[in-house]
Amino acid sequence: MLSVNPAKRINAAEALKHPWICQRERVASVVHRQETVDCLKKFNARRKLK
Repeated sequence: MLSVNPAKRINAAEALKHPWICQRERVASVVHRQETVDCLKKFNARRKLK
């Protein structure tokens, strides 16, 4: 996406359509869901120890 030559650079509309931008939210939500599951498992394990 980054190019020194302005003539070779993509414009803002093209940048917003780039897969790195478009898929970022979906990938992040999968990571956050897994972190949430891991935290719930740890919480449940600590609760069982009491």
